[in-house]
Amino acid sequence: MPDQILEPRWQIWTAIANSEAESFVAGTLHEYHFEIKYRCFNFAELLARLSIESEANQLILISDDLVDFDLAAMERLRAQGLRTLLLTKSELASNSDLRSNSVELVRRIGELIKSPSTSDKGVRFTPNPRCQIIGVISHSGGVGSTSIAINLAMELSIVGKQTL
Repeated sequence: MPDQILEPRWQIWTAIANSEAESFVAGTLHEYHFEIKYRCFNFAELLARLSIESEANQLILISDDLVDFDLAAMERLRAQGLRTLLLTKSELASNSDLRSNSVELVRRIGELIKSPSTSDKGVRFTPNPRCQIIGVISHSGGVGSTSIAINLAMELSIVGKQTL
């Protein structure tokens, strides 16, 4: 299935500072028979390359861990019709869901390829909300731990937080 999502006519460019994350992305794309045309290691290099070679079938994977990363410049690239996928530091961390499941990366790239040009959508970067865990523990048969956990969950749900 994922082999059908990625078509060989797309040129993949990466701009990822973390070498481990870049290796993961490159390996995943290679696994699905895709080649990376350029690997840029800073944002200025990416912008310089794009000013020389800009085609309609480019897909650019950008990480926000680049030293000179500029969100406004990335939005200008999107406004020009270039398809860009922003990968955050937390998504590229070695223990993230994206790194543990390469199909997730391929799915996101496939959605970007299949979607109409982003220039008319006004796509904005919104970071993934982080979950927070509050644990209430006590000794077996401890007094009040269940009451505290239930009251805490109730108060959090009142202020609009999701609880399990």
